[in-house]
Amino acid sequence: MIRSRHQIELKDGVKVEMLFTPSMYARGRERGIRIEIADTGDLLQVTEAYTKLMYLGAINAWEAMRFDDPGMGEFPHQYIDFVAWCGEHPREFRKIIGEIVECITGKSLSDFSKENDAQGLKKK
Repeated sequence: MIRSRHQIELKDGVKVEMLFTPSMYARGRERGIRIEIADTGDLLQVTEAYTKLMYLGAINAWEAMRFDDPGMGEFPHQYIDFVAWCGEHPREFRKIIGEIVECITGKSLSDFSKENDAQGLKKK
């Protein structure tokens, strides 16, 4: 079963829930956040894209919880908090990348990569 909820300890012991569902893209559009990776995207672009997905997943979870408790207020974290977390926790970040891919595509990261590699070869 694909688990769409994840939790990290962002900073100062504060736990942040992330909810990886298609609605997080709507949250990004609302905030003017775009996720784009060029075909020739380098590691920096890919890292930035997944960091943004984590940030949007956290906003998505916050908004879902706020639906039941409107008194929660606005999302209290900044994108830079997630950038810092990813830099400080590379092993956990790599694990979450796989979980994000699986939540969004329904496929494991390795299956998704193989499929994309095969499609790339067909285009050439």
